[in-house]
Amino acid sequence: MAAGPNEESHEERPLPPEELSVRARVELRWQHVLDQWKRGWHEESTVESLETYLESRRKLTFEDKCLDPRYDWERDWVAASILHDCNQDFVRNRRAFNDDLKRLWFEWHERSITHGGQVSLEALRGMILINGASILACLTILSGQVTQPNPSALLAAKIMVFCNVLSLLMMAGGQVICFHQLFEVIGKVRGALVGNTRHRKLYAVSRYLKRHLDPALVWGNALIYGSIFVFAISSFLCALILVFDGAAR
Repeated sequence: MAAGPNEESHEERPLPPEELSVRARVELRWQHVLDQWKRGWHEESTVESLETYLESRRKLTFEDKCLDPRYDWERDWVAASILHDCNQDFVRNRRAFNDDLKRLWFEWHERSITHGGQVSLEALRGMILINGASILACLTILSGQVTQPNPSALLAAKIMVFCNVLSLLMMAGGQVICFHQLFEVIGKVRGALVGNTRHRKLYAVSRYLKRHLDPALVWGNALIYGSIFVFAISSFLCALILVFDGAAR
């Protein structure tokens, strides 16, 4: 079916030049808004002025129709409106994501200070009590307070004293490494989250933790769990020494 004269003239009309184009102006303003938004500044007033501008241009284009007829202003306005709506949706969705991510890191900060610290202190307190009691018992034998201890008991006491002291040193060293690095890192993370957070800093928190916190936690936890392993192995060896010595008798 052949198009009418009005349709042909509408299709043949070019878009307005960049200096007059509504789409070009909206795109330029949104580039500025997005750039500032990524730096942590939300220019709500600029977005509102853009909506006012689009509405005024819509009236001139579709209702008043007083613009230069040589250009296709309707197609230009539609493109500008689509661009504006897409950018608004992008900002809303990404802002919700950023808010959730920021909340996640704040919750991690609180858990690391309160829960993590309490668990570590309880573990340290428990190991001190257990190793301390074992060391005192072994020192009782080694100091001569036990009359005529058999050689296997002396050997077991020497092994337990050495391993218990080593276990305490490993536990304390692991706790120092974890606490020192943890509090240094969470302080910097907290500082990066306060106020208008740049998006690149917000997205870099996980990489920062992986680079600066994870290695320290690996070594610290290795020492902490290694101290428990040393205590368990030494207790098992001493138990074997005493059992086989008793069986030999």
